[in-house]
This record gives sequence, structure tokens and C-alpha cells, in this order.
Amino acid sequence: MRYQRTPPQKSFMAYLVPFLILIILGLIVFLLVRFWDNIGNRASSETSYAYMQTIEGDAKVMLWGATDWTSVPKSTIKLFKGDSIRALPGSRVKISLFEKHHITLNGDSEMVISELRKENQTLHTSLTLNRGEAWLDVDRDINPNSTFLIKTDSFQAETKGAILDVEPDILRVVKGGVAVDVYSEDKVVTSTNVGVGQEIVLSDAKMQSLTEGAADVELVAMLSDEFKLSNWYLFNTEGKNIGVNNTGGTTVQEGMEADYLEETDGIVKVSKPVITSPAGDGEEFKITGTSQRIEGTVKAGTAKVIVNNYTLQSFAEGDTEWKYNADIRYGNLEEGKNKYEVFAEDAEGKRSQAAVITLIYGDVKEEEGETPIAEEEGEDLTAESEEGEATEPVKVTGELKIVEPNEGEDFTTTETRFVLNGTAPSNAAKIIVSGYTLQGFKAGDETWKYTADPQYNNITVGEDNTYKVVAYDEDDKIIATEELVITVEKKNQVETGTGETAD
Repeated sequence: MRYQRTPPQKSFMAYLVPFLILIILGLIVFLLVRFWDNIGNRASSETSYAYMQTIEGDAKVMLWGATDWTSVPKSTIKLFKGDSIRALPGSRVKISLFEKHHITLNGDSEMVISELRKENQTLHTSLTLNRGEAWLDVDRDINPNSTFLIKTDSFQAETKGAILDVEPDILRVVKGGVAVDVYSEDKVVTSTNVGVGQEIVLSDAKMQSLTEGAADVELVAMLSDEFKLSNWYLFNTEGKNIGVNNTGGTTVQEGMEADYLEETDGIVKVSKPVITSPAGDGEEFKITGTSQRIEGTVKAGTAKVIVNNYTLQSFAEGDTEWKYNADIRYGNLEEGKNKYEVFAEDAEGKRSQAAVITLIYGDVKEEEGETPIAEEEGEDLTAESEEGEATEPVKVTGELKIVEPNEGEDFTTTETRFVLNGTAPSNAAKIIVSGYTLQGFKAGDETWKYTADPQYNNITVGEDNTYKVVAYDEDDKIIATEELVITVEKKNQVETGTGETAD
């Protein structure tokens, strides 16, 4: 008899174990690949951070994930993605990104570092300006894949390299160019390109037209002259990096003479400024345009430069060069001969002799001092052309007047914030106050207002602050002017019985 053996049946586990082994081996291989990928990514991606330094006043930061603002020292600190920066009123803060892009925040400004990443030599930057004003110097990167974005509630601007000035609803391009998307309720309503020397101002009227789908809204305009002559513009274009002066002035060591001092006839005096352009000290210069920049130098250690009782805001102690802009729109240049006296002042308030230059604008009458005078406000003023023929009269209707503060009369105070307001001529098309065109004033408005506040750098403690209000008609002719001087004293100055002040 023949027997046949039946092979034993394999259990379920005999099939499962090899399958599990294959899964485990595959998982190990997968984890090894991810491990090496992470190593590679770390090698190509760097931890990115920004440098921040407070150069004037005080600043605060709110670190990513925090809910409170923290005061920061004036020394350089590091910030990372997600951190927020706030420049307090009257302050200025500088920020450096990748040691390549440089940002300056003006007083009462707030910015968030939304993105800050460097990967495979590609730089990705995104900033959000919540309020205030920022000056951005964006350096062009050799890597075409690098990106730089600046965002506000109204628009997003992207550039490969430019110098920009940004406010929540204003974009100005000083150098280079940007691509801009304008937003309304988180939707893009229009896109445009803004080039060098151009600006966009997103007024409420323009935003409403864009939201309603209007296609004929002109967004891009030429960069305003008022901005190019502003202290903020000059501060940034002159590349100043103002340090913290804890001593409150220049210290002259015993036995040494300061550079800004000179000895004349045995008397030590502050050295007189030198005028280098457009003519020299004591000279006259005829101009053909409606503005002229006067430039010069002073000795190192000069604390202030003063032109016709106006302290130059763009000049910082230690500078040796100064600039002053005479412009018919600001009321410091008129037809005829205009005399400018330039003084240097030291930290103790000692003033030099004046360097003098005279600018001649338009025709000068033979009899010196003879200038056309309007007898009464409201009468027609006739402007003379270059040929001397009478042009169309400039009609003044209504009255330009400063109503508040102090009923438009000069006064002295220790307060530092004021809202100037008043009435306007009925044919006024625009009003300029101390070089700033009032954005809230429209042709036909009967009233106007202007805010003087340290955060806007338009009022200074310890000085006479002059506010000149100029009304223009639709042909850009001056209708009328008014002036108010607010003298702001330090709060810790107390008048003594002898007339002296005690700190």
C-alpha cells in the first residue's frame, strides 16, 4: 500500500510577518529620506532676523505670540518674523533687513514683519504698515526670485529695488518703480505701476469711484514739490543716522577750543556760516524759477543753523553742511529782493554773525523798497507779467482767517498739540500751511483745519513755531496769507522774580 503525505497548512501569521517586515523596511527608508532632506534644507535655509535701532525718541516692540508692547533699549536689537515695531510720537526708528534693505519709521508709526526668509540665497520680505509713515530703501537683489512686498489696508506694492515713502493711503516713489494693487474690502479694484518721481494718493473720493467700478480714475501723479521740500524727505535723502546725545550738547574740554569757535580781535565767537550756493556771502543772485535752494557749510560742532529766525530741521548737531529752500509757495520768497541771514548757534545758544545772501525774483523796481501793496483785503490784486503788462486780476472774495487757537493771535504756551482752523476765501482751490497742502480741504470749502503735533514734526518745544497759511485760486495764484506764531516753552521752566528761568 502506498501513502501520500499532505503538506501542513501555513498559518495566517506566516503570511503576515513578511508583509509587516516589508512595511517596516519601507518606513525606515522613508524616514531616512526625510532626515536627509531636513539636513539639506537646514544647510540651504538660514535663520533670518532684522536689526532695529531707535535713533530718536522711544520705541516699543511686540514679539510674535505676545499681546503686550515692550519698551526697547536704544542699542541695536534683533527681531524676527511676526514681530511688530512701534515708533512713539516724535521718535524715529531704523530697521535693517538682511543688512541689505533699510527702513526708517517716522513718529507714531507701526509696522509688522510679516515675512522674513532666506532660502537658497533667495530673499523673501513682506512688511505691513498699520499706521504712520515709513521710508523704504530696497536694494535690488541679484537673485531674480527674491521678493519684497509692503502692504497697508489700502494697497500692496511689490518691487525689485526702489526707494519709497509709504503711508496707509499714500505711496511715493523716489527711485526705481513698483507694481501696486489697490484694495477695497479685501478685493483688488485696480492695479497700476508707479515709477520714479510719481505718487498715488488714495483719497476717499478716489476709493469710492474705484469701488463703484469707475475706469477713469487717475491715480498716478507727479511727486509733489511740498514732499520733496519737507523735513522728512531731506532727513532721509541726506542719509542722516542721528545718534543719541545724552549730554544735551557738545562738550569742550578744558584747554581745547571747539571747531565752531573762532577768535576775532581777542574775542571768542561762534564761527559764521559759509554760503556756497547759488552765490557767496554778501552777494545777490537773480533766479528764474519760483524756488531756489541755498546751501553752505559750518564748522564741526555747530548745534543749530538758523535762516531768518527759522531753525533748519534737517540739520543735526555735528553736521557740517546745511540746506535751505526758498519757495514762493511757502511765503519765504517774494517778488523783488529777498534777503536771507544765516546764523550758526552753539549748544549754549550763542549765535554767530550773519552770512547774507539776496535772491532777486521777478522784476525789481528802481526805487528800493517800493512794492505793490493791497490796501484792503477783498480788493483786486493785479499781477505783473515778465514784460510788465498787467494780467488778469486775482479776485479775493471771502476772507482767509485763523480762528483758533487764541483767535489767531500769537501766544506762548507749554502745550504741544493744537488744531489750527479758520475760514477760507470762497474762490480758494487749495490751502497750504507751512509748506503742507491740506488734503482735507476742497475747492468751495468755507473752513479749513491743520494739526500741529510733535508726531508730525511740525511743532518744536523751546522755539517760536511759525505757521503761514496761504490760499490759492484755481489758477494757482496766491489769494491771501495769514500767519500765527506759537511759542512753546518747556513745562519745567518756571519764571522767577528776576525774570530768569529755573529748571
